[in-house]
Amino acid sequence: MFKKLSEALVETLQNSIEKDAEDVEQFVKRAQEKLGSNPTSVDEIEAMHKAAMDIETNKQQYVDLFAGLQKKNHMIKQIQG
Repeated sequence: MFKKLSEALVETLQNSIEKDAEDVEQFVKRAQEKLGSNPTSVDEIEAMHKAAMDIETNKQQYVDLFAGLQKKNHMIKQIQG
């Protein structure tokens, strides 16, 4: 019974890690797309600056998400011993 509970916990953690990793990856991809262009006009520079400020505003949320992902991975390793 304990083994089945452990397996269920590991599976749940793995699914959560996959979802969180996908969210972090999407954030990074969007940030790279927004900041990867080479602005050629004042309007484009202003738009890039706004995008950078938006990314900075949301960054901590994804840093925290990644830290949680690492904790979940560590828990899996502890459970599987």
